[in-house]
Amino acid sequence: MSATLTHDNTQPVRVLRLIIAPTNHDLLPYSPFPSATVDLINEVFKLEKDYLSSSPLQTPSMAFEVPLENGYLGFVMKSSRWNDDITDFSLPCVSNSSTMHSSCIMRTLTKNDLKQFKERLKAAPTVAWYPCFIAAILLEMRLQKLPKTTSDMRRDIRKIELDIGTYRRHYASESKSRELDQKWKHANLGYAAAELTAIATDCAYNEAACISRRRLVQWLGALHTTYQKTKCVKAENIISRMMKQKVEFMEMWAIESEGKMTYLELQMCSNLLAQRDNALNQQTAKSSLDTADRSLKISENTKKDSANMRTVAIVTLWFLSGTFMATLFSTGFFNFRGDGPIVSHWFWLYCLFTTVLTVAVFLTWSFADPEFRKKMREKMRRHVPE
Repeated sequence: MSATLTHDNTQPVRVLRLIIAPTNHDLLPYSPFPSATVDLINEVFKLEKDYLSSSPLQTPSMAFEVPLENGYLGFVMKSSRWNDDITDFSLPCVSNSSTMHSSCIMRTLTKNDLKQFKERLKAAPTVAWYPCFIAAILLEMRLQKLPKTTSDMRRDIRKIELDIGTYRRHYASESKSRELDQKWKHANLGYAAAELTAIATDCAYNEAACISRRRLVQWLGALHTTYQKTKCVKAENIISRMMKQKVEFMEMWAIESEGKMTYLELQMCSNLLAQRDNALNQQTAKSSLDTADRSLKISENTKKDSANMRTVAIVTLWFLSGTFMATLFSTGFFNFRGDGPIVSHWFWLYCLFTTVLTVAVFLTWSFADPEFRKKMREKMRRHVPE
C-alpha cells in the first residue's frame, strides 16, 4: 500500500509506503531498518532474529525507538492480543523529518481488522504519512472494543445477580431490588460461582489489556513530543495538534475502561462472597437437618423405651399391692387343712385391702408424674371459664 499526499506548495511531498502482511511470513524486506541496525537491536535487547515477524510475542507488549542517522526516526511497536504469547500486531516504522517520507511494515494476526484499518487510514489522507498516526489507529481500534466488552460482561453479571438475588440497580433514581417474598430463579445457587469465576478471569485480562494499551498510548504521546523537537512536525501544525488530542482521547478512554473493569471485579467479588455465604448456609442447613433427623430417631426410640417402661411399671404396680397383702396375711389366712374349708371366710378382707391399696398406689404414682399433672392443669384450664 503506497500513498503520495500533497498539502501545499510550501511543504514537501508527503509519502507513505506501507506493507501489510501476516505474522510468521517470510517477507522481504524483513524490516524498514538497515540490517546492521536490526542486528544491533536484537543484540542489545536480547531478541530473536525473527522478533518483528514472529507470531509468538517473545516480550510483553512494548514499543521502543530505533536509533538511526541522517535525520531518520524509527520505532517499533508490538502488542499482544489474547495473551502474552500471541502477537496482535507488529509495526516497525521509519520516517525522514526533512522529506516527510515514511516506510512501515505492519504484520497482523488476523484479517478481520484490515478493512477497518484501511478505511480509517484513507479517511485522513493529510496525516496518513505520519507514523505515529498509524500506531494510533491500531491502538484506537483495540480501545474502542473495550466498552462493548465491558457492557457484555456487565450484562452477564446482571443475569447471574437476578438469578441468585443480589441484583440492585445503581441509578440516580430510587433503587429497586428483588422483593423478599419473591423466589429466586434457581434453587441450586452453586452454578453462579463457576460463571462468576469465568467472567472474573475475562475481566482481569481486559483490565490488564487496558493497562497495557494505556502504557503504549503514553509512550506514543512521548514519541510525538520527540518528533516535534526534531521538527518532523511543528507544534503549531494541525497534524501535531490533532495527534496530541488523539493521544489524550485514547488515554481517557483507556482510563475509563480500566475503572469500569475494576468496578466489575469488585462487583464479582461481592457476588462470590455472597455465594460463599450461600454455600455455608446450605451446608449449615444440611448439617442441622441431619442433626434433627438423628434427634428425631433418638426421641422415637426413647419414646418406645419409655412406653415399655411404663407398661412394666403399671404391671408391677398392679401386682404389687396383692403380693404385699398376700404376704401380710399369709399366716393363717389360707387354710389348706383337710378337716376344714379350703379358703378362710376372712378372704374378703384380702380383696378389700388389696383393692384399696392398689387404688392408693396408682393415685400416688399418677399425681407424682409431671406429665400427668400438666395434662390435668390443661384440662382444668379448658373447663374453668376465665
